[in-house]
Amino acid sequence: MPVRFIVLNSAKNYFQLFDLPVSFEIDTGLLAERYRALVRATREEDSQAGESVDRSSVALALMRIDEAHRVLADPQSRAEYLLDLYA
Repeated sequence: MPVRFIVLNSAKNYFQLFDLPVSFEIDTGLLAERYRALVRATREEDSQAGESVDRSSVALALMRIDEAHRVLADPQSRAEYLLDLYA
């Protein structure tokens, strides 16, 4: 059974990661809710996978989730990220 953090690939932009519309205006409450859900799901699935999972993959997935949340939560970082998406 594949674990969720493997789905968190670099092909998804930060908005897609949190299932949010690509827009400067976002619902920060929804962002926070989805952030917590992704972190919780990744950690739960990691603990259920036991020895069969590469811990560095889990750490990278959690780092990507944290970075995406940090960027989208901050209006200036979010604006810069949007510009990079469309550049």
